[in-house]
Amino acid sequence: MIGVFVIFIWGPPQPFLELGPFIGGEGGGDPEVLATRRLYTFMSRLGLFFLLVGFAFEAWAELVDDHERQAAVTDQERTDHH
Repeated sequence: MIGVFVIFIWGPPQPFLELGPFIGGEGGGDPEVLATRRLYTFMSRLGLFFLLVGFAFEAWAELVDDHERQAAVTDQERTDHH
């Protein structure tokens, strides 16, 4: 959920941060615009990282849970046969 929140606030698109002759200027642009662009780029990548880590944890939890369920069924079958 953290990743979704971060991407919602700082994620793309940010057209007002594009460099060019009309917005950022040809000579590198306004330092404030460049700093804001770096912040938004960093935060959107951080949000994507959190999103991917969250999905990885969910997948891992499903695999562990499935393995534990199978082990419990196997244990139950052993006790039923005795």
